[in-house]
Amino acid sequence: MRLSHFLVTVAAVTVALAGAAPPAGAKSYAKDPVVVADGLNNPRGLAFGPDASLYIAEAGQGGTRCRKDQCVGLTGSIARLKDGRLTRVASGLVSVADKAGDFAVGADDVAVDADGHLFTVITSAGPRTPSFVPALARAQVGRVLRIYQSGRLRSLARVDRFEFAHNPDGGEVDSNPYGIAASPGHQFVADAAGNTLLHVVGGHTKLLAVFPDAARRADSVPTVVRIGPDHALYVGELSGERAPNGRARIWRLIAGGTPKVYASGFSRITGLAFGRDGSLFVSEFSTNFRKQDPAGRIVRVARDGKRTIIGAGKLLFPAGLAVEPDGAVYVSNWSALPGRPATAGPFAGKNGQVLRFDP
Repeated sequence: MRLSHFLVTVAAVTVALAGAAPPAGAKSYAKDPVVVADGLNNPRGLAFGPDASLYIAEAGQGGTRCRKDQCVGLTGSIARLKDGRLTRVASGLVSVADKAGDFAVGADDVAVDADGHLFTVITSAGPRTPSFVPALARAQVGRVLRIYQSGRLRSLARVDRFEFAHNPDGGEVDSNPYGIAASPGHQFVADAAGNTLLHVVGGHTKLLAVFPDAARRADSVPTVVRIGPDHALYVGELSGERAPNGRARIWRLIAGGTPKVYASGFSRITGLAFGRDGSLFVSEFSTNFRKQDPAGRIVRVARDGKRTIIGAGKLLFPAGLAVEPDGAVYVSNWSALPGRPATAGPFAGKNGQVLRFDP
């Protein structure tokens, strides 16, 4: 893919950030959220491990190799939060961002399988990697990586090549492996630019689904995949830039079957997570993306379909989600900003973080 692809167009946002009010009648968890991790570099996907560690994908803050407004480096990482202590279990991951370190892409998600094995997926650099991309970055782009506790990385599959070879949706040939889920021996990847869901097993990449446009001239843009309590795959879509608010869908897919819409009416989905009671939590990056509004929220969809709003007026550019057994909800906030707060501009004093909403 072009390295600029999927750098969110709100990088030039100039809206006022203060006073984002929840919509009339919205319901939220009563308590204010607690900051559990701060100073994170473009925090994205979240996942709990079997030992209750919370893993955080950090897309990084770009680097020093620049072409025009895009800068590439190895500033991405996977962080681990355990007993209030934050450590990086993997670092030196590919990151592409603007010169301020905003709106990075790289390691945009993280997955932990039932055996405790840790995985991430790295954005693509296209079928011909630009010459200014460092050699170490070339060895990561477009790949599913297993991360060992030592921090060692192992490439399991070059998933972007499936798009380059087959172009399943018949549109522009472009790949952005963005979301990942895992079960023992299997990894599932949402390719946001290819509009596909891919299955990696034994180092081979297979096609599971192609997602139709979310609206006229607006791609699906699947950003997140999670395995549900029913062992089905659930895929959330951002929806293309031209899509009106409320056109993003959640798809449900059983291996070997056809994807079906599980829920609809969302705006710019960037995270999914299931609660112990089977409720599905959905993060919306922006509830009015077409007006470049950074205000997002979480929607809890109960098993009976009833929806409850969490965090309205308190979340800005939220992304990944994870839910503890007691119902506490963790979410990446300011997910498009680096850990170093800006000193001026619309993002002055803001940086990437993870919040916890207690029930």
